[in-house]
Amino acid sequence: PRVVLVRSARSLLCARRFMASRFAALAASVEDDSSSEGVSSEGVCGIAMASALNASAVGAASRDVDEDDDDGYLGAFFHNNKASRHLGAAAARNAARRRASREAEAQEVDEDVAEVDEQLDDLDLEDSDKETGAPKKRVSKKAERRAQRKQEKAEKRDRRDAPSAVAADDAEAPAADDDGADEEQDAVGIDVAPVAEVQLAPKGKPKKQKEVDKKGRSGQQAADAEAGDKCQDVTTAHSACVRNEEGQRFTKSQLKKRKEMEKHLRTAELRAAEQAETEEIVAEGGGVLDARFRRRVLSCPSEIAPVQGRQHVWDIAPGFIPGMRGPARFFADEQLALLCLEEIGQAGGGFLPAVRQLANVATLPGLMGCSLGMPDLHSGYGFAVGSVAAIDLTNPEAVVSPGGVGFDINCGVRLLRTDLKESDLKSKRLASLATAIFEAVPTGVGADGAFAPRSQQDLKDALKDGMKWALERGLCWEEDLERTEEGGVMPDADPAAVSVRALKRGSPQLGTLGSGNHYLELQVVDEIFDEEAARTMDLVQGNVCVMIHCGSRGLGHQLCTDYLQTMDATMKKQGISVSDRQLCCVRASSDEGQQYLRGMAAAANYAFINRTIIAHSVREVFRNVFGRDPKEDLRMNMVYDVAHNIAKKEEHVDPADGKLKAALVHRKGATRSFPPGHKDLPEVYQKVGQPVLIGGSMGTCSYVLAGNPESMDISFGSTCHGAGRRLSRAAAKRELSAEAVLAKLRRQGIEVRVASPKLVAEEADESYKDVSSVVRTCHEVGMSRLVARMRPIAVIKG
Repeated sequence: PRVVLVRSARSLLCARRFMASRFAALAASVEDDSSSEGVSSEGVCGIAMASALNASAVGAASRDVDEDDDDGYLGAFFHNNKASRHLGAAAARNAARRRASREAEAQEVDEDVAEVDEQLDDLDLEDSDKETGAPKKRVSKKAERRAQRKQEKAEKRDRRDAPSAVAADDAEAPAADDDGADEEQDAVGIDVAPVAEVQLAPKGKPKKQKEVDKKGRSGQQAADAEAGDKCQDVTTAHSACVRNEEGQRFTKSQLKKRKEMEKHLRTAELRAAEQAETEEIVAEGGGVLDARFRRRVLSCPSEIAPVQGRQHVWDIAPGFIPGMRGPARFFADEQLALLCLEEIGQAGGGFLPAVRQLANVATLPGLMGCSLGMPDLHSGYGFAVGSVAAIDLTNPEAVVSPGGVGFDINCGVRLLRTDLKESDLKSKRLASLATAIFEAVPTGVGADGAFAPRSQQDLKDALKDGMKWALERGLCWEEDLERTEEGGVMPDADPAAVSVRALKRGSPQLGTLGSGNHYLELQVVDEIFDEEAARTMDLVQGNVCVMIHCGSRGLGHQLCTDYLQTMDATMKKQGISVSDRQLCCVRASSDEGQQYLRGMAAAANYAFINRTIIAHSVREVFRNVFGRDPKEDLRMNMVYDVAHNIAKKEEHVDPADGKLKAALVHRKGATRSFPPGHKDLPEVYQKVGQPVLIGGSMGTCSYVLAGNPESMDISFGSTCHGAGRRLSRAAAKRELSAEAVLAKLRRQGIEVRVASPKLVAEEADESYKDVSSVVRTCHEVGMSRLVARMRPIAVIKG
């Protein structure tokens, strides 16, 4: 039986190839003869195609099967035999569709011929015209009615194609209620003329309309009826858009096509108006950006407006959303404000623009002054990234919200300076140095560090003691603690407020960089803006620096998740309602609120230690590569370490009454920017103010700023934290190519080491705002002042 099956399979293969050729020849012979014994050329071609495809498939499968391998040959044959049945069925269905289409076309032709014959029958050629000698035509009543209907249709087409005399008269003589008419047209979103221009063939005529036609209309009755029809056409088209000018209903496909046409017309008109306005502004000496900005300002809600007499300051007045306890404010130049305002039109599908999120924060109980947005503002979870909210702790309704801190608790930046010059890092040495750092510092999602605590109790000690834990193990220098925010140890940290799951996630990740926007960069001091401050920070133009940006890894993320779930239930018990569920919060004085603050402080200590261990690894790499001591020879001292995702108890003046009060300042994507002389600054920076470290996007410059005295009044001692996203991660991956981004960085002479190359597009500089515009805005507003600019020469990312 096996031999017979194999032989049969091979014979069938040959037969199918023969059938394919024969059917192809038959199809060619009957293609133009549709009456050949009832044979359909489409069907023949379909069968021929199926046979040819099947023969080809069997042949392709059998080419890789050895002739002696009967099992393989039979398997290939029967597999493709099944496929041939599907191909044959598909070909038959296609042939049936094409045959039905031809029959429909033939039926339409037959109807046209019958109509012509009917018109010829209506003609009486008995007499002839005496003057011309041509046959005299006598038209029947049926033909007269048909001609009358055609004339009415032609008149309606003329009215659609050209403005009516009534409309022209109205345009020349403005009426008292012109504004109301314009508002009504804006409400429906379309003009009358564009709606009437859309011509769609209805599916037949309602019986009611046929009866009216048979009765006929004349004189004033016909005029009144025609005017009523026009009014009904406009009203119906503008309200429901389901009937045409003759009162006949549209099908779903026709209605969809009509809406698409209306949308296209509105878009074309809007673009034409914008183009005309842009040309007008450019002719007056402005730029394209000025035109876009002016147009967006005019179209944004009236509650959003620039503050008169204040540069780069925008206010969102109460009433923008219900329940605002005060105004919201954001700082942005024209370019940055344009991005924020254009984002308003993208709301929907769960996405809230950053400006709306600022207004939501203004509804929180106990808010002091305004909710604030920094120049790098962009949409986030609950709070926008780049938000500052000071909560009055003397108010019994004061709340604390995890959304105001973020998932990556104490995400921050650390800067190390060196005595090395850029010339000391020749191309080969720079490449080897970047590779050595990449190998020494674990990067990427879920990476484990080499300095994991020995036990869970050891981890709890680290969460309690912060950088003191690292100092005891020789992982940092004593002066590092002095140059870290809060001395590297957050007060009131309590490991007992951290869940077991969070401890489990965080234990192996100490000393790891992570992924996303976290990075480690080798930079060169490119320009100095403030000589005194730069000298105090020991920044010298041309010297090499190391910038580290990371946070509390999985431990902080899990802690935030845990408390969001807890507070969602507790909030209802405390009688708190919020405009956005992501703003869930509890009373700051409650047990739940205090427990979150203690757990958050523990996660912040974890982040301080994480950056400390990475800095220790970098110093050891420099020791090995250059053969010099990082402390005595290279002087790899720390400039500063500052957090930009945290909530801290501070003292600030309440703008409402001018009194100094205790406040819980939420900074999410915002950096503390204390002025010279502030009691919380280390002695070395008392004269120049707190260093503020601003990381740029991948391949762009970073900046060092210093706190200004005005920042305490303007922004509760806060400033920006980075460039701020312009594109979402999904949009960045759609628009950008990882290979192109990496090639661009290499052309700039930047060494790149990436754990996940596919994620590079998400962090490309095109995905972010212009960091130079961000820091310049902060400088001009007075929140901070420029000290130095840093240019990247090597990038290490997860």
